[in-house]
Amino acid sequence: KVYIDWNRDGDFIDADETVAAGTISSTTAAQTASFTVPAAALAGKTRLRVVMSDNAGTTSCGAYNYGETEDYSVTVTTSGGGTTPPPTTTLRPAENPTFTLAPGVNYNYHEGTWTQLPDFNTLTTVKTGNTTTFDITPALQADNFAFHFYGYITVPADGVYTFSTKSDDGSKLYIGNTLVVDNDFKHDATAEPTGTIGLKAGKHFIAVDYFEAAGGNTLQVFFEGPGVSKKIIPTAALTRRDFSASARTALTTSKAAGAGTGTALSAYPNPAHDRATLSYTVEQAGAVRLEVLDGLGRLVAVLVDGPQTAGAHQAVFQAPARQGSALFNVRLITPTGTSFSRLALDK
Repeated sequence: KVYIDWNRDGDFIDADETVAAGTISSTTAAQTASFTVPAAALAGKTRLRVVMSDNAGTTSCGAYNYGETEDYSVTVTTSGGGTTPPPTTTLRPAENPTFTLAPGVNYNYHEGTWTQLPDFNTLTTVKTGNTTTFDITPALQADNFAFHFYGYITVPADGVYTFSTKSDDGSKLYIGNTLVVDNDFKHDATAEPTGTIGLKAGKHFIAVDYFEAAGGNTLQVFFEGPGVSKKIIPTAALTRRDFSASARTALTTSKAAGAGTGTALSAYPNPAHDRATLSYTVEQAGAVRLEVLDGLGRLVAVLVDGPQTAGAHQAVFQAPARQGSALFNVRLITPTGTSFSRLALDK
């Protein structure tokens, strides 16, 4: 089967995106096919995927025992032979975090048997750590493991950036809460799915999920954009939150020096088993929102959302059922500003 991503949304499931299908054997002559470019197709570069497998029901992202998947770039032009500019892209604002950063990315490492990426929020973390880039060599075994990498990527200029992964087996790449590259399920590293996102210059939260079932294992993560030719994301472009003892000491000193600014926020116990009390100070009466987010920045719980008086307050966070060891971000929004804290769940 042959697919073309006419609307450049990162998949091949929309109308008219299967452009050819057939059956071949070792004695079949070269195959040809013709198709019509849909009127709604976006002009410019997009992806063409060819899938050949022993499974007649295989889809553009399906699994098979024997076969091959290959991706190519094709350019859609207007009837006059030119390309029209893509629609105006909204650029995602950079987080540009103010807490202590270090080079590389953090990771949570897990072990288990999967045929596609697991829900990391339900897993027990075997170990945590950091590495200079999206490196799977810290794995403790050759097969049946998974990584959740997270940190920040620095992009040098405003514009549209293209990300891609080559992995054996599955992987996904997120910028903030947005899934940019979906390369899930069991497969070799032949295919290189891509995705695009508009970004403002600065540091953006990035997460890469990866799992290895059996056989070979590899993970490569690429990007390109304004002033950046396509390349594996280098260490120089990656930073992570520093959870070292020295960074925690610096953070504690900073909080003490900033007492009375309305941003005091702490959790006890921390690490917690399944329940923690969050203590915070509201400097000025008004609307207050207290949120708990997972490592991908996804909302887990809203503990407070409404008016509160000035002064000290508390709220209780109960971890989701079946939640394994994890790190959470706690965000407090008050009339005088926004502050963050970190809550570890240790099971």
